[in-house]
This record gives sequence, structure tokens and C-alpha cells, in this order.
Amino acid sequence: MDVALVAEHRAVLGVDIVGSARLPGKHTAVARRIALGTVETALAERAAEVLHRSDTGDGALITVPGARVADLLDAAHAIDAALVEHNTWHRPQVRLRLSVESGPIGDAPDLYLPRKDAARLLDAEDFKRLLAHSLDPDDESRATTGLIVSDHVLRAAFAGDHTTRVRRAEFAPLPVRNKEFSTTAWVRIPGVDVKSLATPPTPRPPSTVTNNVGGDMHGVQTHTVNGNITLGGAR
Repeated sequence: MDVALVAEHRAVLGVDIVGSARLPGKHTAVARRIALGTVETALAERAAEVLHRSDTGDGALITVPGARVADLLDAAHAIDAALVEHNTWHRPQVRLRLSVESGPIGDAPDLYLPRKDAARLLDAEDFKRLLAHSLDPDDESRATTGLIVSDHVLRAAFAGDHTTRVRRAEFAPLPVRNKEFSTTAWVRIPGVDVKSLATPPTPRPPSTVTNNVGGDMHGVQTHTVNGNITLGGAR
């Protein structure tokens, strides 16, 4: 009886433009061209062969040979440096979320689990919140990217001397949850101290409104009403 073979182990780089929905229409296509052009240049410089590329609207999922997984981490460093330079002198400014995942991926353009997980890491609210808290949009000299990788990607990349630009100590653990997806990933944000990354911000509580009234009040101002309000005997 024939049995299906396990697909070849490959690595996936996820790319997503931060705040693309807030960009003016004329800048959206420009930001996308700059972002993906920067990514392609960084991969080419490391001779990382692109096996598959899928468009995600605000970014892409790019598959490379599994042996190149550490090169994706170094590529993320180069992408950040290039965007810092761009944002210092040009508009629109471009900021990216990046993810790296790896696992069995076949030759078909299907959404294999590693590709799904790379997208889930990119879209995790915990990662988005940490990045928004860490990056200063008014300071062009600050890092412009955040990188999130799975635990097994981190272990594979730093099992030996596989990287030249990034170090294991630059990553901090981050528990993430995205619907049914839950894991402890690792994050790196250039220019942000790893100790700060290890204590991510907590979500802000909903705002409340308090009104102090001196004298008679003939109306009502409220934020949320559950039930009925009775004024002057009339409902």
C-alpha cells in the first residue's frame, strides 16, 4: 500500500505592513512596493531561494528552504536597517511586523500548517500591542520592525553558528493567543531593551466618564445605560 510521504521541511517569512489601513489611498501601493522590495532585497543578499510567495493584501507569506531558516532572522535585521534609512528621508514611512515559522510544506500552493501559524503569529494581538507600545512613530531613528518567531525556529536558528547579525539574547518570550492558536513565541524589536520586551504592556481598561454637578440638574449625561431612566415622573 502506498503511503503519503512527509512534506519537505521549509521555513516561512510572514510580512505585514503596520497601520496600512490608516495610510492615504495614494500611499498604500507605495508602502507595499517599498516593504516587499526591501524584503526581496534582504533575501537575495542572503541567497535565500524563494520557493513560494502568497499575497496577503497588506503583506506576504514567503516560503524558503528549511536550511535557510536562520537566514530569515538575519534578513529581518537587514530589513529593519533599510526601513530606518528610508523612514529618515522619505514618505510614506513604512513599519513592518515580521514572523518566522517552519515545518513540513509541500510543493502545492496550499495553506500548510506552518504558513497558517506564521500568519497567526503576525496577527496575534499580544504581538501587535507590544509592537505598538515599543515603537515611537515620531522618532525615525527608532527601529521600525518587530520580529516574532516560534520556539522551534529559535532553537533551530541558535543551535549552532547559523546567524551573523542577530543574537539569541535579543529575543524575549511572549505568550500569544490567536483564536484557537496558543503558544509561547519569541520576539525581537531592534532598539528596544530585551527586559522591556519581557514585561509586555497590559491592555488598557475601558475609559469611564464622571460628571460632578453643582446645583439643580434638568438633564442627564451618561456613558452606558442598562435598563430605564426616569426623569420627573416620566419614563
